[in-house]
Amino acid sequence: MPKSSANRRSLDLDPVNWPTRYLLKLASQKVLGLVPGLYRVQEAYKRRRDNWRGLVDPDFVLREARARVADFAAAGIAPPRTVVEQGTGWHGADLVLFALAGARRLTTYDATPWLRAELLGELLRLAPRIAPIVREWPGVDGAGLDRRADELAALADRPLHEQLAGLRCTRIVTRSARRAELATGSVDLVYSNSVLQRVTPDDLAALTSEWARALRRDGRTFHIVDTKDFHSINDPRVPELGYLRWSPRLWRFATSRYLNYQNRLRSPEFARLFEAAGLEASITERLVTPENIAYAREHYASDPRFRKMTVEELATTQTKLCATVPNSSKSRGARGEPASLVATAGKSSVREPS
Repeated sequence: MPKSSANRRSLDLDPVNWPTRYLLKLASQKVLGLVPGLYRVQEAYKRRRDNWRGLVDPDFVLREARARVADFAAAGIAPPRTVVEQGTGWHGADLVLFALAGARRLTTYDATPWLRAELLGELLRLAPRIAPIVREWPGVDGAGLDRRADELAALADRPLHEQLAGLRCTRIVTRSARRAELATGSVDLVYSNSVLQRVTPDDLAALTSEWARALRRDGRTFHIVDTKDFHSINDPRVPELGYLRWSPRLWRFATSRYLNYQNRLRSPEFARLFEAAGLEASITERLVTPENIAYAREHYASDPRFRKMTVEELATTQTKLCATVPNSSKSRGARGEPASLVATAGKSSVREPS
């Protein structure tokens, strides 16, 4: 959200400036992240306060479904039969989308078992409303789409293991970057949404190598990567690029790998990781705001860490990245410059409990 003038005035009047408060928050998260299973205590507290209510906004779900279908169509991605998703999350919205599109096998990975039956159930109930959107995906099998939507909706109140079975989905909870259970050359699409920025660079390098191995010759990867500071979403005092101010050494010391971690990589660095794994990577779209371009120029233009990047690359707060197996039929063609959307992203209505 854009920072309002009222919010900026409140920042000026705040006796504790945002960097100090920010570092204290990082320190508390690092302590919490070292306690095994603490997220279960947090979840129980949120349930008691009824913080689950309103986590799934149907209008937002439908907008996101339209956006994903448009993304896949623009990238030339046909409805996949086998999908690997990195980052299951709380609600599994994209699992429903792929199942409606006719995926025969879904494998979803998460480092922590966030997925909840009641939240996935809300998405399953929306399947009949998502189906007409999926029908617009070029190549989708429309003949059985309505039947699939009704079958998924019928799973809404079932236990989680039955919901996943109905989606033809295997869920794997692991912090390992190894994917030995994926057969070489067996995957049509590797997908993630707002996940790669949460993975350490070393683990991300291992993951991209595993995905390159598992992809079919005409397989694709498609990733939406959020490259803004997550704390800025709920705190208007925190600039979206403010987290770049600290040195890599201080960032490693202050942050937790297990709770709200961000690697702070910028869009071209993600692309280079895929290319290092032997894939051809292209950035299809970037989201950047005039506010962030001005902030990057003011604070980071002379920073040697970013001297090989353009201001626009540095100021990007969301990246859509596609990667293909070299010399595959789908990787040939013009790669051109990515579209850059000069806009400001709104808050997500399908969110993590807070």
